[in-house]
Amino acid sequence: QTISEKRARRELEGALNALEQIRNERDQAMTKAEKARLALAQALEEQENRLEVLKQNLDQAREERDIKQEQNNLLENKVRELQAEREDALSVADAALANRDEAVREERQAARRMATECDALHAALAARQAQ
Repeated sequence: QTISEKRARRELEGALNALEQIRNERDQAMTKAEKARLALAQALEEQENRLEVLKQNLDQAREERDIKQEQNNLLENKVRELQAEREDALSVADAALANRDEAVREERQAARRMATECDALHAALAARQAQ
């Protein structure tokens, strides 16, 4: 082999070694990229799972809010009904008190009339006995 052939062979071997090194670096870079892609895919899946849980929590919170609102509405209606019943009962009680007051007045008037009649009868009896 001539010197130029030897030199060409060394250059070729060097080029082949450089090419092999480039391939190795490429393979390592691709492995790193694949690992990064897998990590990103896993992170994305985890985020999607978290998002799904958050959506479910939000739906549950909304449902609980709606139930509580419905319960509040029912309670407010019951309070209104009870207030109306209370007003009715107060009206009935006021009417009963007014009737009782009127009956007491009438009884007092009747008692005064009887007392007046008794006084008149006593006076007549006393006048008769005085004769």
